[in-house]
Amino acid sequence: MRLADWQGAFIQALQADGDDSELLSMVNQREQSRLSVYRNNAFQALLNGLQTSFPVCQTVLGEGCFSQLAQQYCTAYPLNDANLNHYGAQFSQLLAKEIKQHQAFAGLEYLPELAALEWSLKQGYYAQNRTDFLQQPQVCKLERLGQLSEVQQQQAVLLLQPDMELLTCRYPVHRIWLKHQASADAVKYSQSQSDTSPLYLLTFRERFKTTFTLVSAAEALLLLAIKRGLSLGALTDADVDLNILPQLIQQGWIAGYRSMVTHDG
Repeated sequence: MRLADWQGAFIQALQADGDDSELLSMVNQREQSRLSVYRNNAFQALLNGLQTSFPVCQTVLGEGCFSQLAQQYCTAYPLNDANLNHYGAQFSQLLAKEIKQHQAFAGLEYLPELAALEWSLKQGYYAQNRTDFLQQPQVCKLERLGQLSEVQQQQAVLLLQPDMELLTCRYPVHRIWLKHQASADAVKYSQSQSDTSPLYLLTFRERFKTTFTLVSAAEALLLLAIKRGLSLGALTDADVDLNILPQLIQQGWIAGYRSMVTHDG
């Protein structure tokens, strides 16, 4: 028996709905009884990871309900990455599905967006360091943009900071998140924002902590266009307000740029 075969059977058996027949055929009777212990330990590790990623969601739902949803998530989305910090990317999708299907979740329609906010904040914390991002050979510092010819400038593609994520929300989930924080004043937000219009939340890392700020619709459109990889020339032709680009640069949201390689050089 190869080690790889044993490891594969063991991993399959630990899945929430995995087949344990192959593993059981490889071990003696005494060891078979330990499988349930391993399964429970594996689930507890995943549950702890989800609790760490979505603490406010757990508070809103209650520990018991959250644990049940976590069990469903583990069944639907088995772990395929050894880094637990990457586990939970589809949790907001599962919440949206469950809330739509079950009347018991009436009044919690905002929960998927809250989960998306919590996930974005956590991923921003573990995102690549900004200094390291600038060290990549394809990333150029903004200061060099002025040294390019007009044609080269039009071909340049601006790059957002690696720790940033833009969320579009129908619900004021930022206020719900703030209510569960010890220092709500650490986050910038405007109470004058209309509850009937979409909210645009920009999450980012600042001084080793992730936070967010509300941005305007114009800022959101420009940020999305930049994220899509449009060149400066394409941005000029797009339906975005380039007059606010200096403001985004001043905020430190633009990391640098990369040059598009064309036949014209």
